[in-house]
Amino acid sequence: MVISPQMKENMILHFFEEIENVKHKCMNPYSFRDHIRKIYNKFYENGFLENRKHMLLLFGSVARCEDSKDVDLILVLDEFEGFHRYERISLERISFDFNVVSHKWLKNANSDVEWGLCLSESFIVGTNSDNLEDSWRKSLQDYMKHDAQISRMELHKSFYLELRDAYRRLSSTTASYVTRFIAHEAVRCACSGMIELYGKRIFSHRTFISEIQNCLDRAGVDKEKSSIIIEGLKVFSNGKSQGDEYIALRTSLSKFIRESDKHKFYTYDPSDRKEIKVHKLSEISVVENLDEGDRILQLYCSDSVLPSKDKLEKAISLVGDILACSISKVRSCWEYQKEQKQFFINTISKENFPSMSSFYGARWVDFKENRLKVILSTGGCKTASCNFCYLPYFAKQLPKAEPADVLAKTIDKYKPHAIAVYNDGSILNPSEINSQKFDKILRIIKLGNITSLTFESVPRFVNKSILKKIISESGVKTFQLAMGMQCLGDWLAVKRLGRPDCDVVYERAIDLIHDAGAKTRVYLMWGLPLYSNISQSSLLVESVEWLKERNVNLITICPYVAPVDAKHNDVASGSSLCELVKCVNDLPVDFKNIIKFSFYEVPSCGMSYIGQGCESCYVTLKSNFSEYRPCEKL
Repeated sequence: MVISPQMKENMILHFFEEIENVKHKCMNPYSFRDHIRKIYNKFYENGFLENRKHMLLLFGSVARCEDSKDVDLILVLDEFEGFHRYERISLERISFDFNVVSHKWLKNANSDVEWGLCLSESFIVGTNSDNLEDSWRKSLQDYMKHDAQISRMELHKSFYLELRDAYRRLSSTTASYVTRFIAHEAVRCACSGMIELYGKRIFSHRTFISEIQNCLDRAGVDKEKSSIIIEGLKVFSNGKSQGDEYIALRTSLSKFIRESDKHKFYTYDPSDRKEIKVHKLSEISVVENLDEGDRILQLYCSDSVLPSKDKLEKAISLVGDILACSISKVRSCWEYQKEQKQFFINTISKENFPSMSSFYGARWVDFKENRLKVILSTGGCKTASCNFCYLPYFAKQLPKAEPADVLAKTIDKYKPHAIAVYNDGSILNPSEINSQKFDKILRIIKLGNITSLTFESVPRFVNKSILKKIISESGVKTFQLAMGMQCLGDWLAVKRLGRPDCDVVYERAIDLIHDAGAKTRVYLMWGLPLYSNISQSSLLVESVEWLKERNVNLITICPYVAPVDAKHNDVASGSSLCELVKCVNDLPVDFKNIIKFSFYEVPSCGMSYIGQGCESCYVTLKSNFSEYRPCEKL
C-alpha cells in the first residue's frame, strides 16, 4: 500500500473532514482554496506526512477558484517506482477525488493529454520537497513546448478516428444506445482537439459547450456548421440551458463509466492514460453482448438525453474535417509567425536597436528620482520562445562584460537608493548569469547601500532558496521581483504568443514571493493582434482581476513596442491607446492604485509604439493618470 490504512484513517480522512467543515464559511472559491492551504499547513505542523517527501496538488475547479462540490487532489510521493492509486471519498457535503502518485508518474504526466492538462491547472497546496517542486515545473515546461502541443493535436485526432471507426462498426448492429454513445464520444474527442487548439478547458463538463462554441468561432466555422456539431454533443430542449443539457448527459454517462465494476460491460480505471481509456471504449464495438450493453446503458441514460443517430452522423463527419483543417491552419499560422519574427530579427543591427548607455556591458542605464535602471548585456534570454519579443536579439548587439563590475560602476556614479536590474532575459536563470556571478551582484548591491531592489525573471526560476538568498545577501529593505505575463490564459499567452510558462507557474511564484516577504510586479501587454473575436479590454480586465485577487503589488501595463522604426512598421496596428485609457479608467479605484504604465518617449524594449491615441491620452498614460485628461476621440 502506498498510503497505509492507518495513515489514511488518522490523517487523510481528518484532513478531508476539516476541509468540508470550513467550506461553508468561505465567502468565495478563492477563499476556500486559501483555507485548504492553511489547513494543510496546520496538519503538517502536527506531523501530517512529515516523514515522507511529498507535494500536495489541487486540480480541477477548486484549483481554478471556481465553485464545486468536488475537490480533486494529487498527492505526489518522492518515490521512484511508477504508480497511480485513485480513490473517491465521499463525505456528507463534499466528495474528494484522491490520487496518490509517484515522482516518476509526475515526470511523465505531461505526455498524457488528460493528466497533463490537470497539471497545467494545478495548485501547490504544500510541499516539503524542492526536488518534487522542480519536477512539477519541469513537467509543465515539457507540456507547454511547441512539439508537445503538436503531439497533443495529433493525439486528439487519433482518438476521434479510433472512435469514429468503432461507431461505423456499430452502425450495422441493433445496439442503438451503445452506437450513439460511441458516436457522441467520437464527436467529443474531436471537439476536445478543437479546444486544445483554440480554447482553455478541454475536459470541463461545465464549460464544454461554451468552450467549443468559442473555439469554432475562432476557427472561422460558420454558425450553421457549429450548430450541427453542438447537436452531436447534446439534445436541444426548451427547459434547460445548453450547458445544463450537456452536463446532464455527461453526468449520466460518467456514472455508467464509473460504475463499470458493477455492470461489467465496460472496464474503467480513472488512473489510465487517455489513449487507454479511448481504446477500451473502441473495443465495445467488438464485444458479443451488445444488446445487454444497450439494456445497461438505458438504466443510466434515457433516450431523450442522448443525441439521435441522424444528428450524430452529421456531426461526426463534419467535426473530423474541421479538426483536420484547423490543425493544418494552426501549423501554418505558427510557421508564419516564425517567418515574421525572423524578418524583424534580420532588421536588427548595431544602428537599429534601443540603447541608452555609456557603460561597456550595459544596453541601458537610466537614473531618475534616485532610482537606477540597468539592463546588463549578458547574452540575452535563454528561454526565448515569445514570438513578439526581440529583447534577446537587442542583447546580442553589444559585447558582454562582468555583470557585477558594470553594476558597481553605475552605482558608484549615481549613488541610487533604489535599483532595478534587468538583462534582456531572466536574471535568475543560471544559464544567463551563473551562481558565482549572481553572488557578486548581490555583494555589489549590499556594498552600494541600496535600500530597494528589483530583479526580473520568468517564474520557473523562482524558488524558496533563491528568494532567501537575495533578501539575506543583498541587504535591501525592499525586494521586488518582476515577471512578464503578457495576459491571462495559457491558450492565448502560451499557444499564440509563445510565453514559456503557464499561469499556474506564475501563481506559484507569486505565492513564494509573498511568503518570503517580498513584493510582486507583473507586466501585462496591450496592443498585440489577437483573434478577431477577443476584446483587448476584456482580456486586460480579466488579467488585472486575476492578479488583484492574488494580491500582486504592482501591475505594469505595456503598450506594445515594435522592434522597428515607425516608418518601417508594417505589423498590424495595435489596439487604440485611447481604448486602453478608457478601459483602465473604468476600473475600481483600488485596482487603479496598483496599475502603472510603461509609456515613455524613448522605450527600452523596442523602437516604436504601434497603437495610436490622442494627445490627451498620451499625457494620461505618461503621467500614470496623475494628469488625467478627457479623451479627444472616445
